[in-house]
Amino acid sequence: MKAFTVYPWYAWAFCAAGKACENRTWKPTLAHGEWVAIHAGARKLGGARHPKLGELLDLVRDAEAAGLHVDVLEFGKVHFAMPSRDPESVFDHAMYDDATSPRSAIVAVAQYLGTSQGIPMPWGHSTGYQWRFTSVMPLARPVSIRGAQGLWRVPGVAVAKIAGQVPEAVMRGENNGR
Repeated sequence: MKAFTVYPWYAWAFCAAGKACENRTWKPTLAHGEWVAIHAGARKLGGARHPKLGELLDLVRDAEAAGLHVDVLEFGKVHFAMPSRDPESVFDHAMYDDATSPRSAIVAVAQYLGTSQGIPMPWGHSTGYQWRFTSVMPLARPVSIRGAQGLWRVPGVAVAKIAGQVPEAVMRGENNGR
């Protein structure tokens, strides 16, 4: 299984805020339908002494462009409201907290749909490549592992920990009809 590393706040967005695309300057070497692991990097947004305001603003901008309502409660705590899939509710709510977000861990798996360029899509940028995903499955227990740049191979011991948390069809690389 291959993996890619993103900032922890974007890994969280894959798991909780409907992010289904990753923006990169290069085209991935993934096959259509291939399952890939999403890894949350080690980086923190910062704190009172060294806030990384630009990164927080990027997250807010990308979420708002994807149609979410965003409130920054304090630096590193962001509330998201998104249209609900439940007909009984107008909005689903999610909270990103930089202090408690998993880091240096695989947090989800997703199925690769393909790559596009310059096509507007939620969480997508107009430049570079937009890697499109479906069937994002957050892991109940993130798998601690050091990430890497680019696409990288997940070591066997981590694959075994992922396998215990997802359907067998994912680990066999089956398309699941999507």
